[in-house]
Amino acid sequence: MYVPVLFQPRSFADVREIVQEHSFATLVGRAFGKMVAAHIPLLWAEPQPGVFFLEGHVARGNEIAGALVGGDEPLLAIFQGPHGYVSSSWYTHENVPTWNYIAVHVRGRASILEGDDLRAHLSTMVDQYEEGRDPRFYAGQMDAKSFSAQMRGIIGFRMQVASVEASFKLSQNRNETDFRRVIAALEASGNPLDMALAEAMKKYSQPKT
Repeated sequence: MYVPVLFQPRSFADVREIVQEHSFATLVGRAFGKMVAAHIPLLWAEPQPGVFFLEGHVARGNEIAGALVGGDEPLLAIFQGPHGYVSSSWYTHENVPTWNYIAVHVRGRASILEGDDLRAHLSTMVDQYEEGRDPRFYAGQMDAKSFSAQMRGIIGFRMQVASVEASFKLSQNRNETDFRRVIAALEASGNPLDMALAEAMKKYSQPKT
């Protein structure tokens, strides 16, 4: 990943937060002699300090399953945070338009989750995404026979994190006046995606000094 110094994340905590809050990822690997990708939610897990995993599952018929079984193929998980177009008309001087964004690349190799480990993964995933919903669904509500039948149609995996790269390109290369003008223009657009990007700029970056 190309990450100029100005766009490097301020902390690993910021990177982890993006992965957790924008957990619908693109998982890329090699299978059947070609590059394949799947779009799936991935859970960030830290069983102990300094040890990180991503957990997920795919349908057995998904091509990327070929990159999971055996654990020999390296995988790349891509997480996309807030992003959007930045017009050059928002600056106080002549310049070109650009695109602000947050992206995180996580690399590693996978091991397969089976039996009780897979059940635990599925229950954890359901609990995470059901949080705050009313009425709320629990994996334990399902008939055991039906749940087991559904499990046979998927492959669960745990990806040990080998490296993490991130780019927080959020107008840190602009002076304070232009930085604030970009935020104001994004907020004024009324577009929820623009407004989310404005919030990310305020939370994760600051203007050039």
